[in-house]
Amino acid sequence: MALKPTANREYRAVYAGGQADLASSSETRLVGVKSKITRALSANNVRIGRVVTFTGLVSPSHAGKKVLLQRKRSGGWVTVKSSSLSSRSGFAIRYRTRSHQDWYWRVTFPGHADHVTGISAPIKLRVR
Repeated sequence: MALKPTANREYRAVYAGGQADLASSSETRLVGVKSKITRALSANNVRIGRVVTFTGLVSPSHAGKKVLLQRKRSGGWVTVKSSSLSSRSGFAIRYRTRSHQDWYWRVTFPGHADHVTGISAPIKLRVR
């Protein structure tokens, strides 16, 4: 049987066949469901000092919750800015470029009661 939960759920398998005193079940397991994050960048190649805008949607909708804009550094991912989701679960985060470099960016939606942390695919920004 294939299950496609839309939110975090606990499951357990139960065998109820045969005699009632022989019924058995598995341990309960938590299945975590990630939110889907789409993202786009207003420009992938800009001059230093220019503003770029990261836009996207979180699905399913979580209006009012925060998303985090993160940049990859040698030690891992660092949160640079955050934004609240719109009534349609969209976001638009503006960032002014400050140094010449190729940067990789992503957007994360922190985990909460009904979903585990969702992470967008990375996107490259070249600042020249």
